[in-house]
Formats: sequence, structure tokens, C-alpha cells
Amino acid sequence: MLAQHLMEANLQGGRSVLVVTRKGIYELSEDGSVLRTKECYGAIGEGAPIAVGALAACHRKRVGAPAVIVRLALDVCVRHSSACSTPLSVLSK
Repeated sequence: MLAQHLMEANLQGGRSVLVVTRKGIYELSEDGSVLRTKECYGAIGEGAPIAVGALAACHRKRVGAPAVIVRLALDVCVRHSSACSTPLSVLSK
């Protein structure tokens, strides 16, 4: 089902999509591959290493609700990576 969603999204240019479900967090790549994260958090893109560090620290310290943690991680990426800038969007259903 996730691979089908990726194909329908018709991603091009090296883009990936991070999909979060109750069963896990998945990275959908443009080549059709689906990778599941080992942790209960994940990130993609140029700021991914910074975001994962921020997410890991927030998770370990139980900082707050998931939406708060995601926003904090994005703020850290913008501040510490020249490849990340605002505006940023978080899509949820």
C-alpha cells in the first residue's frame, strides 16, 4: 500500500516522503523502495541527521506531544543547517 502511494505521488528529483502510521514510520523513495525506521522517530532530507538528533533527545527526555517535538526538531534544523530554511510544512491527517 505504501509503495502504491509513492507511485501515485510520482516523486521525481531524488525526493522522498516520510509516512507515519500507527504501525511505524516509513521512508518512501522515488525508486519505489520502502524503508521502516528502527526507532519511533525518523527524518529525511538534508537536515535529517540534525533532526534525528533533536528527535532522539526530545524522545529520551519526553519533551511533549509529538506535534511539539516535530516543530522543535524542525526549528533545530533551520538553526543548524544551511540546507534548511523556512517556510516548512507539516502535513497530517
